[in-house]
Amino acid sequence: MKGTIIYSDLQTQADPATGVTVTRLSDDQSDTNHPYFTVSQVDSDSTFIIVTSNRTGEDQFYTLNFADGTMVQLTDDRDVHTGCLDAANSIVYYFAGHVLKSVRLDDLTEEEHMAVPAGFVPASLSCTADGRYLAFTMVELAQTELCTARFEAEFSGGSKGFREKFFRYPSSVIIRYDTQTHTGYPVTGELRRMTHVIIHPTDGDTVLYCHEGPWDLVQRMWVANVATDETHPLVETQRHLERVGHEFFTASGRVGTQYSYRYRADMDWLFHADIYVNPDGSDERRYYYPYRRPVHVYANSEDHLAVGDTAQIRMDDPDYRRYISLIRYDPDGHRALVGRLCSHDTSWRKSSHPHPIMTPDDKHVIWGSDVGGRMNVYVAPVDWDACVKSDR
Repeated sequence: MKGTIIYSDLQTQADPATGVTVTRLSDDQSDTNHPYFTVSQVDSDSTFIIVTSNRTGEDQFYTLNFADGTMVQLTDDRDVHTGCLDAANSIVYYFAGHVLKSVRLDDLTEEEHMAVPAGFVPASLSCTADGRYLAFTMVELAQTELCTARFEAEFSGGSKGFREKFFRYPSSVIIRYDTQTHTGYPVTGELRRMTHVIIHPTDGDTVLYCHEGPWDLVQRMWVANVATDETHPLVETQRHLERVGHEFFTASGRVGTQYSYRYRADMDWLFHADIYVNPDGSDERRYYYPYRRPVHVYANSEDHLAVGDTAQIRMDDPDYRRYISLIRYDPDGHRALVGRLCSHDTSWRKSSHPHPIMTPDDKHVIWGSDVGGRMNVYVAPVDWDACVKSDR
């Protein structure tokens, strides 16, 4: 029930390769996950993170304290998902089924804000740093079965039926919700799967979103301007030959994304980089990796250091997917320098991707892993000097 406090003993060990202290914050009595890496989830003082846990039989939101692992249950709803933290006002926004709701952290007071109509699924909820605006997408839910899903491995790289969903072109609408006037506004929409909606941290009129699908088949990144009704592509790519994805806003309001390039469509991807660019397309900077890029990256508050969830540090490196990496950007050489911080050893099932983030004070890395069988939340200090560095 709401307000329930869970106490746990922190489990700490030194990483065998680097000596970095890795701490399991959650108590391993259930599956505990932090939200998707693109949304706000840690308080401004870097003392706690919001998480979901299925310890009551279904997912509910909790706070998870970094100092002692204490968890406090925030919600007691059905079908809880897709949440973010308004750190400025100590409010968690989330969906319970089709209803957008919020809960205050001080007294656990709930409020209902709006509902998504039947036949649509809400996703990708985010908020501005001041809590004034939220943004999310609602995607048409096909009533017919995905006929190709049964041919795909249960934990393949994409979700089951991923390509089929893309080619069906469902209707999608992006909504911005004003928490002061309590009104929802349709920003833009298309007959496509539009996901990964993220509102700019300081400009409520700017919304980043993607055309979901195989990255080499779509112009993935787009920006919508609420005030002018304009939309434009960001980091335009050549079909089959280039791909970008896993876009996010940095604390400074720049857009970060991961990029790959090849010469022909039948080739493996040859070059990999992280790209940082302003939402209007200006001041684009690329930092190239020596080998494969991480699966997800997230930048610190100054955009010069990032965390990733794989760490290839040499050509012959078969277990590189086991590790959390720190990435240092070299603007003069246009390079992404890779250091192996510690192991995460997740199974890489669809629900167990590490999705690492840094705390707002840039002192700690947080990620998820099912290394022990259940999903748990882990933390380690940001320590570039301790990392095992790439050989080039």
